[in-house]
Parts: sequence; C-alpha cells; structure tokens
Amino acid sequence: MIKLRSSRWSLAVATVLLALVEAAQPATALPDTSVKNLATDAPMVSQVTSVAELTDVNPDTWAFQALRSLVERYGCIEGYPSKVFLGNKALTRYEFAAGLNACLDRVNELIAAGTADLVTRDDLATVQRLQTELQNEYRSLLPRVDTLEAKTKELEANLFSRTTKLDAEVIFQVVGATADNTVRGTNASNAPLISGSSQNVAMGGRVRLNLRSRNVAIRGDQLRVRLNANTGEGSFFNTGFSRVGRFDTLQAQGGAPVNGLAPVSFDKVYYEFPFIANNFRLTIGPRAEAVDYLGTNLNTRSEGSNFSQRVFRRNIAISLVNTSVPSLVATWRVSPQIDLRAYYGATAGGDAFGFGGGGVTGPSQAAVEVGFRPDPRLDLGLGYYRTTCNSSNTAINAEAPSSQNRIFCDASVGGSTRYPFSGSGAIANVQHDTFNAHVDWDIFPEVALFGRYSFGSGTLSDGQAAGTQGSTINYNEWMAGLAFKDPFGQRGNTIGLAVVQPGNLTSNSISAGTVSSVYGGTTFPTSGSSLPDARELEYGFYYRFQVAKGITLTPEAYYITNPGSISSNPNVTIGSLKAVFTF
Repeated sequence: MIKLRSSRWSLAVATVLLALVEAAQPATALPDTSVKNLATDAPMVSQVTSVAELTDVNPDTWAFQALRSLVERYGCIEGYPSKVFLGNKALTRYEFAAGLNACLDRVNELIAAGTADLVTRDDLATVQRLQTELQNEYRSLLPRVDTLEAKTKELEANLFSRTTKLDAEVIFQVVGATADNTVRGTNASNAPLISGSSQNVAMGGRVRLNLRSRNVAIRGDQLRVRLNANTGEGSFFNTGFSRVGRFDTLQAQGGAPVNGLAPVSFDKVYYEFPFIANNFRLTIGPRAEAVDYLGTNLNTRSEGSNFSQRVFRRNIAISLVNTSVPSLVATWRVSPQIDLRAYYGATAGGDAFGFGGGGVTGPSQAAVEVGFRPDPRLDLGLGYYRTTCNSSNTAINAEAPSSQNRIFCDASVGGSTRYPFSGSGAIANVQHDTFNAHVDWDIFPEVALFGRYSFGSGTLSDGQAAGTQGSTINYNEWMAGLAFKDPFGQRGNTIGLAVVQPGNLTSNSISAGTVSSVYGGTTFPTSGSSLPDARELEYGFYYRFQVAKGITLTPEAYYITNPGSISSNPNVTIGSLKAVFTF
C-alpha cells in the first residue's frame, strides 16, 4: 500500500496513474469522467460528510479509519443515494481516476489555504530592495555601536559598585510664621508666653543619601543604608511646651545648628529579602521606621514631594514610636488586591541595662495592618497598633531611655505643642491600643481624594504619683484632603489641599488634682478640667511644579487654629518655599 505523505508525492502518483488511464483509451476517445457516467450500470452517487452516513460500513472493518479520514478530513469520497458504499464492489479504472482526482483537488485546496499568508516572491524582492537602500545607514551604524560598547565597558569598570546604587534628595527651604498676639504654651495661669510678632523666619535644608544594594545574598533582596543631615529650626514660638508647625524637612526645635552645619546620622539601616516565597518579604535592621510600612497615605508620604508639616504625614497610630528603631517587618502579598503587614519596633532595642530595659520588654510598638486594592485606583488600609511606653517604674532618668517617661513614647505627636501627650512627671507602663484607617482614591486620573482616621486608648498601669494607676485617656485624630495632578495641563505638577485635626483627647479619667500633682500644671489644663478646651485644626496648601528633570519648587501655606488645643491661643499663619533636587 502506498501512503501519500506530501503534495509532491501525490502529484507524482497522480501523474503516473493518469498516464496509465490515458494509455488504456484510444487517443481520439476521451470519455466523460464524471462519476455518475463512468459506467452505464453504475447507480447515482452523492457526497457524504460523515462515514456514519454509509450504512454498510462496519467500524470493525480493516479499512474503516482510512475511509473515515478520506470522508471527514478530505471530503473526497462519495456514496450511493441509498447511503451505501459497496466496499466489496469491483472498481473500474474510470471510477478510480475520478476518485483520485477529487482527492488531489481537495489536497491542493488545503495546501493553498495553508500557504496563503506565507512570504511571496514580491515580498522577498521588497526586502532585498530595502537592504540595498539601507546599506549605507547600516555601515554608519556599526562604528556607533562599537563606540557604545566601549563606553559601556568603561562605565562598568569604574562603577561605584556593581550591586549598589546611590540616589539622593537635597532640600533647600525658607519658612516663616506669624501670629496675631501672644502664644501660650499651656492653659496654666503661669504658662510660658512668646510674642506673636517675634522673629520666626528660618532657612535650612536637608540632605539624604541612599545606598541600595541588591542581590547581596539572594535574588530580590535589598540592603539599604541612608545618611541624613538637616539644619535650621523647623518649628516656631518655642516656649518649652509650645512648638508650633513642626517641619520634618528641617531640624527639631532647640539645639539645632543654625549656621548651615549639620551632623550626619545613619537613620535607616536594614536588610529586606524574600522569605520562602517572592510574595512574602522580611525586613530586619537596627534602624527602620513604622511610617515606612504602616498607616501612610500615598499623597502625604513624602515631605519632599508633598506637605512639609509633620502632622500631615504622621498620625498618632504610627507616631507613638516616632523615629527609626531596631525593627522587624513582615509583608505578605496575599493577592494583587490584598496584602498583610506586621511590624515590631523597640525604642530601646539595643538597651541591655538591667532586666526589661530594652528589646521585646522595653518601650516598643507591635502593629498589624491589612491593605485592600479592590480597584487599581483605590487603596484602603486598616491597622491595629499596640504600643508600650515607659516600661520601668523607677524614677526619671534612672534607666534608659529616660526620654520615654511620657504618656506617649514621643512628646511631639500632639499638635502644634507637646500637649496633651507629654509629661514632666514620673510615668511608667503606659499601654496604648490604637486603630487606624486610611484611604487613597483616584476619583479621576487628575484628582485624588485621601484621608485617615485614628482612635485609641492609653492606660496608665503604673506611676509614682497617687491616683494615676489604672487611669485611661482616649484620643482621636483625622485628616482629609485632595490632590490635583497635572494642573493647568502641566505634566509632573501637583496641587495639594488638606485639613488635619492632630491628636486630641476625647476623655480622661485622671482627676484634675492628680494631673496638677503629676504634671505640675504644665501640660494638662488645670482649670477644673482634664480635657483640652479646644480642638486644633491645621489647614495646608502646596503647589509643586517641576522646574527641570530632578528639580521641583514648592510654595506652601498653613493656617493653624487653636494651636496646642488652647482656645486662648491666636491663629498662626506659616509660609514656606521649598526647592528639592533629586538624583
């Protein structure tokens, strides 16, 4: 049996067979080769599309698969009107020639259909013509490629590091503030005062250098080291308890260098790497910060790009431990829509003085947060934060870190002043349970809505002053704002508007007398109430526009009502001009 494996073999066999057919007939007598007229005694035939239509064909017969292929694949076998094939009937040479011709015609149709989209001779001619026309350009391109390869090798030979990249941010800023009249530090009758028209203009800046090393140990990792230096006092109306308008781009109030010199610190040192799976990452290091991972809004995350004022970026929930500390962070990308983050940081993680002075037993914060992205334009976050301050009940300064003898681990997480979350008395074992929710929503490609809300409770489980043990304070904080991207058709520019209510006490079980004895009437009101008599609100505006690649200029304006949550304080207006260089 001969199997036809290609069109060439098919045509060859057909030629031979047709030659034999022609040789058997007289040269002048060409018969009608239609199947129905091949023999005078042949019954009428008709085309079938399925071998099942042929009633006399048994699936068990040895030629069934061949017949099925010819009928269903090539469609070149005909049956008789009575739906029979008559497989055992003798085949005339005319019938054989007609059947073979029908199959070959069908094969040629399939070949033509399969090669219709292949390259034609005209296409090849076009390619050859283009090669000739572009030959000069090709010759001129070769030396340019060689030059680029040489430069690439030179750059690789003189790289700072093959695994480490350096990026930097430099900020120049001029800020100033004014108030209608005298600013009070507290509500106490003997509160320190400062004139609202006193000189409150400063010029300073900040420099940050990031060294990011990748593939240090495993693929996808990062070793980050950041050097930070800032100068210029970044807050106003300093009375010792009042510190209005803290700018994180500048230095903290008091003791800051004002002559342009600034000490350099390693404020970020940590190693981040995938663990077990690429969607699960761990970060560990002696200098990491909760604000880099938890509770932050996309539109207020960077002081260089967004609002410079601290309260717009930081809230109570993530600012109880308000600096880089020894930390461990786990991030799990459950799906493109859901991720989980867990954080632990100890303000005295490196303190081994005595038992309970540092590490997991000292002042610390543990937090967990879940993020939702049901839509690429919508980012939601919900978090819980457990914070412990002042783990020792010994006297102030008797055990490090002495600066943590406050209700909150950081005294500056209130509003414009340290009130009401700091104290000068002996406080110990204050535990906070705080909840936070935040949202960033790109309503339109050019308009984004953002905001957050936090509430929590702090329990004073120990203290040297009578009446403080078991007392609680409850507080809340919120922010709402809008960002307008590419305003006036200027790509890369952004306008931001926002209002913040900084941390504010909502209830306090500590009696006014106890407050006075513990805090000396300095940081809590003593006029018969243990709650603030007003709520501070801060309104902010900035317009960042891109001067050139890597250079932006941002004017900012802030308006603060009831600074320090003190109703007798005047409103404060702050202006700023910020230039940022990134490379």
